[in-house]
Amino acid sequence: MAKILIAVSSIGLGHAARARVYGSLLEARGHTVEYYAPEPALSYLKAWGGRVIDESRGSPSLSVFLEEYWFRTGRALIGLRASLREHKAAVEAGMRLLRAGVFDRYDLVVAEESWEVISIAEHIRVRKAWISDFIAYKPIGLRTMPAAYAVNRFLYKRYKLFEALYYVGLASPMEMDWRMLPLGPRVSQVARERFHVVGPIPPVLGGELLDSVEARRSLGLPEGKLLLVQLGGTSAGAELVDRAVEASTGIGVTPIVITGPRAHVRVPRHAVVLGYEPRLPAYYRAFDCAYTLAGLLTITGLARAGVPGVLQPLPGHFEQEENAILASRKWRLFSKAPRKPGLLREALAEACDRGTSDGDDGLDANAYRLVDELEGLLAL
Repeated sequence: MAKILIAVSSIGLGHAARARVYGSLLEARGHTVEYYAPEPALSYLKAWGGRVIDESRGSPSLSVFLEEYWFRTGRALIGLRASLREHKAAVEAGMRLLRAGVFDRYDLVVAEESWEVISIAEHIRVRKAWISDFIAYKPIGLRTMPAAYAVNRFLYKRYKLFEALYYVGLASPMEMDWRMLPLGPRVSQVARERFHVVGPIPPVLGGELLDSVEARRSLGLPEGKLLLVQLGGTSAGAELVDRAVEASTGIGVTPIVITGPRAHVRVPRHAVVLGYEPRLPAYYRAFDCAYTLAGLLTITGLARAGVPGVLQPLPGHFEQEENAILASRKWRLFSKAPRKPGLLREALAEACDRGTSDGDDGLDANAYRLVDELEGLLAL
């Protein structure tokens, strides 16, 4: 059996949630799995019983670069200067791991969108796999082009340093028909030629989901129809709470606010605030409907649990914008939040009247497929 290191991105919690699922499946097959995971990923994985290596502590969280840009500009896609600062921090952290001999302890290093690993990949002597829900940054308007193309040029050159690349996003390769670089290949071509296309993976498997009654009892929730208001793994988007509480007034639901590990919110009236709950995906069936940011792992978790919701992308976050649109097409459970705040109440009322379903068990199949692929890589 192999010893595997999963290096997890510290931007938000979605990467930790996804890594925890396929990491647990690899462990169930007899492999030893450990995680390099700076905060907030570290605490999340610890809460699920993951083995996080000591070198994770004290490593910088790359979430701070998105957060700083968000509070300064109100946009979630960081600019070129912030991207360069983030890259510098990732290189320094990666080199610390390299000097400590961390990678040499393992048979396989899996980079779960780990910028620390991709930034120094040519120095890592063991087999390496890259797992990501995007292949390139899509520029949105002239202001985003310098940062997007700089990151895309970096990614395109460094993909060749990995033995295997796995795409676990919502969009199919055919839907990514835009150029990775101004005169370069289309993203769809890069996906076909370089990536194994697996499909999205949920933050929780079907067998880990609690039923509605058990989940409500475990969380200490009230009776009646409950609206989940969930923030993400960074501090961006905390205003979602006020918006949800105001819009939910008069539609017969009680908002239940789950804050992320880095967000600070005012305690609103007419709502129950539970704080940060790292094992939340297992409890999704406690809720009748949801109003959340459009992070991919939040979406796939709700889809796996069969909970309908309204998806609110962070402004300027091209991945969340696309996630909200694609998820609404793929699952009848979801709708994208209306641009006009005054229409949100109607959207929430409609979502909360849809009713829950058994959930999409095909997402579990994607997780098992990815694990099969990783084991095949180990066998080469």
